[in-house]
Amino acid sequence: MTGREDAIVVSVLTTEELTATQRAAVIEVCVAAHDNEGFQDLFTTFIPSGGRHFLGFRESELVSHAIATRRFLQPEGQPILATAYVDAVATAPEHQGEGYGSAVMRRLVAEIGDYEIACLQTDEPGFYEGLGWEVWRGNSPDAAKTD
Repeated sequence: MTGREDAIVVSVLTTEELTATQRAAVIEVCVAAHDNEGFQDLFTTFIPSGGRHFLGFRESELVSHAIATRRFLQPEGQPILATAYVDAVATAPEHQGEGYGSAVMRRLVAEIGDYEIACLQTDEPGFYEGLGWEVWRGNSPDAAKTD
């Protein structure tokens, strides 16, 4: 770990604990990172309550974010699993590649041991595989086949 990663501060707050200013900063980071204005509705439509937010700071500036919410997943023929659904993973574009996203995701993994499984949808599986996440292709016999 580099000195920069050692200095990254990651805080954990529930949705209910976030102030209006913190919520606005989360939205700003998500919109910038994904170039998607849909994140304006993050706290009104998608995550109104019940999430654990992992906040990565550069000094006092929020530069990275991820949230884990409780969902339930039931793979075919398997029991229902309490699932940490990971969403709104974002790092401000000007700070990508500096270790903030990795630090946030490492802290998230360390804090979600109360779930049976964690999942997230991403267009960047290589980033998460580098942090120990695995691509799930389902549990059908054809799922492992590639074309």
